[in-house]
Amino acid sequence: MALYKSRIIIIIIIIIIIINIILNAFCVFQVLIFYGPRSNAELLLHSGFVYDGNVHDRLAVRMGRWISAISNLAFSVLMF
Repeated sequence: MALYKSRIIIIIIIIIIIINIILNAFCVFQVLIFYGPRSNAELLLHSGFVYDGNVHDRLAVRMGRWISAISNLAFSVLMF
């Protein structure tokens, strides 16, 4: 009786291994998703994550009229 139970267990294990091999043979493709050139703020807003090495990460800074005039003057001085 014990020999019979051990053979059933071995057969069940072999069946499980065969099923795993068959399923893994058909599930070996990789899904790639392209999110486009987005900043971390856009990725967080639209996709729910950020990427530390994001080369498209940027920060928009709005300058007032006086700061813009001073930066333009400094840029023109540096060009000479």
